[in-house]
Amino acid sequence: MRRALSVTLLVAAFVTTKATAQFPQPSGFAVEDPVLRRIWSIEPTARSLPHLAQVLFDSLGPRLTASPGMTAAQNWLLATVHGWGITARKEQYGTWRSWRRGKTHIDLVAPRARTLEGTALAWSPPTPRGRPLRASVVILPDVADSAALVAWLPQAKGKFVLISMPQPTCRPDDSWRSGRRRAPPTR
Repeated sequence: MRRALSVTLLVAAFVTTKATAQFPQPSGFAVEDPVLRRIWSIEPTARSLPHLAQVLFDSLGPRLTASPGMTAAQNWLLATVHGWGITARKEQYGTWRSWRRGKTHIDLVAPRARTLEGTALAWSPPTPRGRPLRASVVILPDVADSAALVAWLPQAKGKFVLISMPQPTCRPDDSWRSGRRRAPPTR
């Protein structure tokens, strides 16, 4: 993730180099860093910025280290900057095992049969030989500190751990509580 952000900032800084030469710097800029000034100056004039963001965020999507998404993003970035006439290459920083999120299907079998929404967290291990698994479910409790979490972990061994519930709306529960109206006074 840090590498993808660095590459994105590098691209933005390069693109802003051309814009900085043509357009004046904003007055009263609070930071003296020339890279940040160039990135700031590109926004009003950069017609390619929405396209670059769309490709990186929507088309290529997540770029987990050593994943196919990361490779696709690197290849796209190299082709893009080569098209701009910039010499660039991939650099290898460490050796990473690849991980790809495969198909996930979760069915509740008791007390009622129901398909659930869920996803495996990055770097989760695969099921043995890709076969379906049956296991009990536990809910990750609110714990006071890391020692309490370590004390709870034996209860999760061999079970699926639910870490969050789907929100019925896009608002978190505390937002509902803080924004609710008080009941009118009764007579």
